[in-house]
Amino acid sequence: MAVVEPREHVEHLLQDYLELTPPVDWPGVRYQEHELWDSLVLMAIIADLEETYAVTFDDEDLLQMEDLDGIVAVLAAHGIGTVP
Repeated sequence: MAVVEPREHVEHLLQDYLELTPPVDWPGVRYQEHELWDSLVLMAIIADLEETYAVTFDDEDLLQMEDLDGIVAVLAAHGIGTVP
C-alpha cells in the first residue's frame, strides 16, 4: 500500500465526503459554509483520521478542524505530518 501524506489524505477525504471535483479552491471550503459539510460529515472525517493515524482528538482539536489547513495543523500538532 502506498504511503499518502496526511494533507493528501485529508484532501481526498474532503473531496469524497463533499463531492468536490479537482481542482478545488481549498480556501473556499469550510465547515458549515459548504452545503454538504455538516457535523455528521465532520464526525465521519474525524473517525477516519482517528482510525488511520491511531490518534484521539479532543474538543479543542475539533474546534480547529474547520478547513483543510486546520485539519492538517491538528494532525501536525499530534506529530502526524507537518504544517504547510
